Amino acid sequence: MKKLQRSGAVYWCPLKKTFWIMRLVVLFLLTGILQVSALNSYSQQARMSMKLKNVRLADVLNEIENQSDYYFLYNQDLIDVDRKVNLDAKEQTVEVILKKLFGQTNTEFLIRERQIILTNLSSDAVAQQTKRVGGKITDSSNQPLPGVTVIVKGTTQGTVSDFDGNYTLDHVPADGVLSFSFVGMRTQEVVVGTQSTINVTMAEDAIGLEEVVAIGYGTQKKVNLTGSVATVSAEEIEKNVTANTVQALQGKIAGVTINDLGGSPGNQKIRIRIRGNTTLSEANSPLVLVDGVERSLGDIDPNDIQSYNVLKDASSTAIYGSRAAAGVILITTKSGKAGDKLSVDYNYSYTLQKVGAHPESIGLKDYLDLQVLSYGNNGRDGEAAVMNILDRNSKFDSSDPAYGGDINKVIAAYEQANQEDPYSYPTHFQWYDVLFDDAPMQKHAIAVSGGTEHIKGRLAANTLKQDGIMPLFNFDRKNISTSLTFDYGRLFMTMNASSLIREDKRPASASLHYVMHGTLWTVPKFEDGSYGGGDKNRNPLLWMEKGGDITDRISENILNWKGEYELLKGLSWSTQISYKEKNYKQEQFQNKGEYFDKLTGRKISGFDPVHNSYSLSSYKERQTDITNLLRYGVSLDQDKHNIELLAGHNDIYHQYEAFSAGRRDFYNNDLRDLDLGVDDETKTNSSGMSEWGLRSFFGRATYNYQQKYLFEANVRVDGSSKFPEDNRFGTFPSFSAGWRLSEEPFWDEVVPTWADNFKLRGSWGQVGTQSIKDFYSYFPALNKASYPIGGNAADAYYQGKDPNNNLQWETTTQWNIGVDAGFLDSRMNLIFDYYNKTTEGILLTLPVPGVIGLNPNFQNAGIVSNKGWELALSYASKTESDFTWDATFSLAYNKNTIEDLAGTGFYPTSAEKNYRVNKEGLPMNSLYGFKVNRTYQPEDFNAEGILKPEFARPKDAKVYPGDLMYEDINGDGQITKDGDATFLGSIFPDYTYGLTLNGQYKSFDLNVFFQGVEGANAMLQGAIIEGGNWEGFTIDMAKDYWTEENPGARFPRPDKKGNKNTEPSSWWIIDASYFKLKNVQLGYTIPKSLCQRVNLSKVRVFASASNVFFLSESKDWGIDPEVENEYSGRLSYYPQTRQFTFGVNVNF
Repeated sequence: MKKLQRSGAVYWCPLKKTFWIMRLVVLFLLTGILQVSALNSYSQQARMSMKLKNVRLADVLNEIENQSDYYFLYNQDLIDVDRKVNLDAKEQTVEVILKKLFGQTNTEFLIRERQIILTNLSSDAVAQQTKRVGGKITDSSNQPLPGVTVIVKGTTQGTVSDFDGNYTLDHVPADGVLSFSFVGMRTQEVVVGTQSTINVTMAEDAIGLEEVVAIGYGTQKKVNLTGSVATVSAEEIEKNVTANTVQALQGKIAGVTINDLGGSPGNQKIRIRIRGNTTLSEANSPLVLVDGVERSLGDIDPNDIQSYNVLKDASSTAIYGSRAAAGVILITTKSGKAGDKLSVDYNYSYTLQKVGAHPESIGLKDYLDLQVLSYGNNGRDGEAAVMNILDRNSKFDSSDPAYGGDINKVIAAYEQANQEDPYSYPTHFQWYDVLFDDAPMQKHAIAVSGGTEHIKGRLAANTLKQDGIMPLFNFDRKNISTSLTFDYGRLFMTMNASSLIREDKRPASASLHYVMHGTLWTVPKFEDGSYGGGDKNRNPLLWMEKGGDITDRISENILNWKGEYELLKGLSWSTQISYKEKNYKQEQFQNKGEYFDKLTGRKISGFDPVHNSYSLSSYKERQTDITNLLRYGVSLDQDKHNIELLAGHNDIYHQYEAFSAGRRDFYNNDLRDLDLGVDDETKTNSSGMSEWGLRSFFGRATYNYQQKYLFEANVRVDGSSKFPEDNRFGTFPSFSAGWRLSEEPFWDEVVPTWADNFKLRGSWGQVGTQSIKDFYSYFPALNKASYPIGGNAADAYYQGKDPNNNLQWETTTQWNIGVDAGFLDSRMNLIFDYYNKTTEGILLTLPVPGVIGLNPNFQNAGIVSNKGWELALSYASKTESDFTWDATFSLAYNKNTIEDLAGTGFYPTSAEKNYRVNKEGLPMNSLYGFKVNRTYQPEDFNAEGILKPEFARPKDAKVYPGDLMYEDINGDGQITKDGDATFLGSIFPDYTYGLTLNGQYKSFDLNVFFQGVEGANAMLQGAIIEGGNWEGFTIDMAKDYWTEENPGARFPRPDKKGNKNTEPSSWWIIDASYFKLKNVQLGYTIPKSLCQRVNLSKVRVFASASNVFFLSESKDWGIDPEVENEYSGRLSYYPQTRQFTFGVNVNF
């Protein structure tokens, strides 16, 4: 039978002028959408010849479809297509042929243009009935659904809907119940009663066994899957309005961990991992394929996405070989539907962004009191030091006789002065009030789609404009995409094209580090527009507003042509050729200037008063991808034995070119062109290029017996130019099997009837990684240097690295066992997986003796393992009532371990104090430092203040009561990093979970999404733990510091300029587990009667909120628990935001 959904490819030759190609695509698309076929006489003109004996009726119907443009619509429960028939026809019309086939049966046929609908009621019997019921069947987007089975419950009387979604059914009793069913949709039942018109909107059933899901280079029924493949509906993703589609996937899929690490508009730092970290390199992000083309998921608008499918185990990813070690995400974009009338969808949303969590600053008086003590504990006159701070950073005079040298009077007087004149008497910290403000984000998306029987298409455009919650940050993205499909029986072709333009602007001197560090006592901006510099002569607001700017511009054009041709029955050839071109350009201008603090007269740092500068960087990436597939599928012995074979070839060719240049000393800060800068020895320029290729051959064989016993095998051979010739090719096989116990005869006898589906499955497979930064590491490459000879610079060349001709692929081996179960007519579903994944031969640069004289090169040396399990539960209520609801829960556990580093290490992975490390036996990026037993107490010291000998002491520091007592791990009596630092925790969670609740009551719909993790840790660093010891932000919690009267305080004793209590240690480890209400959306669909008055099909309005609240220990510190651990406490990052959105969805 011809399918309503097919996949394939077409030959295509890359063209340079992609913009002109897109114009042609739009022209062809509109032509296809608007095409109207005048085919009323087709049934009389089309004639066929065939001579068949003792064959199944289904085979005859297939032959009619092959020889014509007809499609058959019928329900196999109503029409017996397995009965044997004989047919002898020569140049006869389809009507004559059908009369021969069904003349002596109770099956009748209706020919509507090129649709042939088979029913089991005769026309005469129909005419005699007085009760006729009809209507239209649509999906949730108000699009007509063809092929929906409509049956009178308890009988074999029924029909199917046509291409316009219309149906009619006669002889329906008033007390009858109509059942509406369709693959991928929830079955609905409606009592007829007095109704003669029954219109039905079918709801998607993402848990249906007959659901077709995307797999590598094809599709497969969910019921026949033997690998671990998860799906998320596009409708579910669209309910979370975000600037980045990846954020909307968070918590939706068991085993997929996504962290929102903050980031400015257009530069969000979002980390996605499938079943943990696979390798020690940066190649831990999954392969994302959009319609078969590798792309960034964050650049795809959710309104353009039809389905999300995540391939998690090796049996499902092995067919992608070396590109799939970290998992695969397959995205299928929307296209037009056959038989659709022209329709227009418009979506708009307005979002207000607010700064998320941030720490609470200590009050002015408490801060000054703390400083008095902190200086005093360091052996200085604390009162004099505080008076000096106030005097040098304001108009205050602490020597005024009115205060009599009393520090308490001084502090009280300054507090009063600050309240009356904050410009002349600034407070210690006010950056959160100044730098962060509410900011808007707007999204527009419009799509035009439609189609005829043979041509369907879709044209979509969307824009996103996002302002930052900090000054001068903004992001703008525009995207246009087209999809055009031609289906002429044995020949099937599609063409997709898209063009993306994005622009990201931000300050050139946005040093977020100094928001928290070294900017105390600063007046951000005076009333006259001038700026303050504070105690350290720094001002982040001045740098942002006057320091210059950076603009990143990216354009990406993609052409993707596919074609498929059926060579013989069950045998087809397809080709897909795609071309992607990405252009990046960055302009950075650093202003010159000179600014002085109006209050103190001191010069503010961060500016060059003489030299401004301009730099230009750009690169171009081009990638061509060619895939050829040969498919064969056959069913034998009345569909008992089902076999599918796939053989394929894939070539990828990637080119990269980069250029950068810079000059300085422009006439002013507004003239920005390289030629206008000074042409002298200060100018810079550089360029670079690289290329790599990947050639692959792959195959797959699947077999199932009565959809009960399932087997699959995959193999891929990859050859990469990144490896030396002898090791260039790698082979990656996989095997999987499944057993549907619920299809066994004994199942109904021993298992309750409400347990209607149960499948066991298992898999084993291998995939590879080619994550080499240096594409030519096996060459004895030469580096260029310059040496002075005779007073002149002479060029020289030298070998910098030892080439490695034994370099091989990293190989990830994974086995997986799983259970799929369905209950209550598959309204409740359970999926459970257990996996064990090990990556061997990880590429490392191991240390070499200095006498070799060369830097180390990559070697295959490391081993990393991931073990865990995943659980997914879902439930959907019955659909008969006005109120329906469904729930989905996911839970996953993962344990990551570095098994081997070839006996070397540990290797620091953090930028500060080596508090994150890679070490054998520990998780990747483990938190590392001292264990703290407690704080030293007065009784730990003798009468002379010397620490008693039974206590270990830091090697190079003296300790006092209130300091942290580190554990002496090696027992040598001294505290040293080499001897006593130890594992303190993991930044990656043990457990991740998500809960989605959907409810609908009449025209109202509600979506609530919770997400969280358990077992993650974070180590605080920087100002937030210093307690005012340095010139940075001081958290309000720091008031709880150690004194003899407060020995159990959260903070150790204050110690100005002291570091021994802020070393990486368990004292500053917090539990980063969290529970978040990620998203809430309430929608209302306006009644159709009102919409039709203004010629609209559907209008829905909604309001939503994201990042509503969270529960976590990090909340006490004012830190979002998802913050990148590198910045915990330092807070040198653009923070996460809370979002409040209002929007509308309109269908014309």
